[in-house]
Amino acid sequence: MTHDDCDFQISTASIVDCNVVRLGRTLEAYYHIQPVHAVATLLDPKLKSNVLSEMVKSVAVTNLKKMVSELTVTEVAETADSIDEPDRKKLKTDEHYLADLINSTQSAVRDEVDSYLASSDTSDNVLELWQQKSKVWPRLSACV
Repeated sequence: MTHDDCDFQISTASIVDCNVVRLGRTLEAYYHIQPVHAVATLLDPKLKSNVLSEMVKSVAVTNLKKMVSELTVTEVAETADSIDEPDRKKLKTDEHYLADLINSTQSAVRDEVDSYLASSDTSDNVLELWQQKSKVWPRLSACV
């Protein structure tokens, strides 16, 4: 039986695809990828758009937004703890203050993450880039 008699053709592309799948399975067996790993990949400007599959990227974006909003809520809570007692009573009487603060924070988080994802900024030194962009994306920089 010659190679021409076979019902299939072995191409270089199919061999590469097979090796990629095999490598992926091996990596999954040795290294358990967690959601935080996808978020970390997303926070590397060079990797954010071409490494993650659309499904994994979507989940990573959701997790990143949650992470950033939780960081912001923590900062708000720390600020509230530092307020003097009379001022705290005054805040309790204004029932819309906290709701407005949370809504504006959630909007800022969405805008900041979406702005980062749409940007084309890259650098060989990721930490330096995030330090430079800390005024543009303060919440994301804090996460990094």
